[in-house]
Amino acid sequence: MNRQVRARGSERLSTARVVLLSCGAAMLGWAPGNAAVADAAPRRGIPPLIDTAATMLHQPAAVRYNASLKAIEDVPAETAPAVNLIAVTEEDNARATAGLAPRFAIPNPAAITPVTHGTWEQVDRLTSVWRVRVSSPGAVSLNLGFSSYHMPADGLLFIYAPDFSSVVRPFTDADNAAHGELWTPVVPSDELVVEVTVPTASRGDLQLKLASVNVGYTSFGGGGPVESGSCNIDVVCPEGNQWGDEISSVAVISTGGSLFCTGFMVNNTAQDETPLFMTANHCGIRSNNASSLVAYWNYETSSCGGTPDGSLSDFQSGSFFRATYSASDFTIVELDQSPDPAWGVTFAGWDRSGNDTNSAIAIHHPSVDEKRISFENDPTTTTSYLGSNVPGDGTHVRITDWDLGTTEGGSSGSPLFDPNHRVIGQLHGGYAACSNNSDDWYGKISVSWNGGGSSATRLRDWLDPGNTGAVTVNTLVAGGCNNNADCNDGLFCNGSETCVGGTCQAGSDPCPGEDCDEGANVCVPIVCNNNGTCETDENCNNCANDCFSGTGPGCDNGICEPSIGEDCLSCPQDCNGKQNGNPGNRFCCGDGDGAGPVDCSDGRCTSGPFDCSNQPGTASCCGDATCEGTEDASNCAIDCSTGCSVPADCDDGVACTTNDCVGGACVFTSNDSNCPDDGLFCNGAEYCDGTADCSSTGDPCAGGSSCNEATDQCDSCAAGGDSCSANADCCSNKCKGGRCRGN
Repeated sequence: MNRQVRARGSERLSTARVVLLSCGAAMLGWAPGNAAVADAAPRRGIPPLIDTAATMLHQPAAVRYNASLKAIEDVPAETAPAVNLIAVTEEDNARATAGLAPRFAIPNPAAITPVTHGTWEQVDRLTSVWRVRVSSPGAVSLNLGFSSYHMPADGLLFIYAPDFSSVVRPFTDADNAAHGELWTPVVPSDELVVEVTVPTASRGDLQLKLASVNVGYTSFGGGGPVESGSCNIDVVCPEGNQWGDEISSVAVISTGGSLFCTGFMVNNTAQDETPLFMTANHCGIRSNNASSLVAYWNYETSSCGGTPDGSLSDFQSGSFFRATYSASDFTIVELDQSPDPAWGVTFAGWDRSGNDTNSAIAIHHPSVDEKRISFENDPTTTTSYLGSNVPGDGTHVRITDWDLGTTEGGSSGSPLFDPNHRVIGQLHGGYAACSNNSDDWYGKISVSWNGGGSSATRLRDWLDPGNTGAVTVNTLVAGGCNNNADCNDGLFCNGSETCVGGTCQAGSDPCPGEDCDEGANVCVPIVCNNNGTCETDENCNNCANDCFSGTGPGCDNGICEPSIGEDCLSCPQDCNGKQNGNPGNRFCCGDGDGAGPVDCSDGRCTSGPFDCSNQPGTASCCGDATCEGTEDASNCAIDCSTGCSVPADCDDGVACTTNDCVGGACVFTSNDSNCPDDGLFCNGAEYCDGTADCSSTGDPCAGGSSCNEATDQCDSCAAGGDSCSANADCCSNKCKGGRCRGN
């Protein structure tokens, strides 16, 4: 075979940027021994962030105590040697031939501690600051590995560029892990400041040893040139719209501050969001270096085919080794922490049946560029690695050629999904490129399931902890659901939660207009809730606003109650009044000058003894210009108040109108000033409608935008779970798979 096979990740050395040509790696300080890695349960918490500026609450001491600290340029510096790119290129070519993971940086062993290096400064009576500078002139990037990390309470570790162009969020005691190590993200600078702020009384509790200064010689995302082929398809392109949940499970990773690959979060049968992460065996993660894994989520372009502007800000550091198996080329680890929920990381589903599929898709980071998606529209086959005979040794899924997109160096460890959105393998290697129609091979999940027969060499112990025997599991959206039962929070008074599109939706109030008793799971009537209806336990004595007469609901209590069947036919003594009056929902019939009476042709006005005609005086209906039956000036002013001497003779029963007597006739004028602002924005402005007392104009944000009561403004962006076509459509600025992510 003349074509050179590569374990995905090693063919881009020819495009690496030359940054230095000088001596090879040398030691900073003295070389530490290999740190033992404790296998313990991972800690949970919020992962670190990297930002272009620190928050006001967590700024570096160099900013907070600027007047008390010496200038950064006066801080002691340690220098790592420049990279000999000629020698490194030869080494990387040899690594590619051997099928090893690609590199982006050269580790330099060090032994830098607050006891032996840098400088301590006392900034106030209670606070001490230690700083040291680390540099490698001309480096593309730097990242650091601490073989010993234990931060006392209230202590902070900052890593930042001297000009503050990049500041890694403070690491704290929440980052203390059982393995005792800490590895930082890649920072695009050739010089870093390492800064610790601790209570002076706790200086003796600080454990910190910088053991590896990793000098980048080719770009690892974040502003470098596009390295991957032009046929690759950004995941934010329309082709990725149906794969949003799976896209969010994939991350680009670095290990040992030097190697890069792709990997993915994977679901288990317990669906308990255990942060299990899979990649390829040949990516080099083992029990002695799993703690150095750094995963970068959501490294994607903001637009399809646009500027390579992906951000490495959503990252987390550290993991615990769980299992690996070379025959099917898998490795699984458990991350130190669960990802920040705001990042929208999902847990990929899987299928261990081993069946071939009629098509497949890959989600990956080719040449450590932003995330891409590739499509194979032909059936997969089962073969040996790099083989074409079916089934061969049965360990790999063979992709004959990619119909859209491809894979490249850095894609190693990325998931292959079947049409049901389940992982069937992870990328081992192959010949595919934008310039050909060649093959790729993925280690089969079905083979990895039992692997080498032990918990350290197979998947089943980790992906099926309850030994359920399940063959398939679907992708899990963190905080998401598969059915309504997944969303039930066990509470009654917030309503019944439902699962819609994999996302839990809040329930609605089960007791509108009433109190809710969570202990008894029942609704409790509120005495006098001013809702215009005379309800149980309300009467004219304890709730005159709701109960105008009588002692409870029913005809002749002065309240027209359509909910129990009252109208101007069934209960004229309650319902012959102002239509939509106070209380609401009264009816009236007739053709007079009343406030919108129900027309006489309405069936409610033409049956029984209360029939209505176009002639005044023939029906006991308010609004027919005749004062008759039980009508009087108090319940039908429009018919009965035909004359007056003084304004006191006039009362239309509407509190917000101005009642006046003009020329012997009552005049009722709406007065908006009698309707005070209720302090709410989203129900519109208050006004006097002349018939129902004070009303509101309604939602001021009609027409597609949503009303934000907190900010008193109309929001045009879409909320989490709403449909979208671009990031800008979403309030969270994250549109994935046609739906908005986050809040």
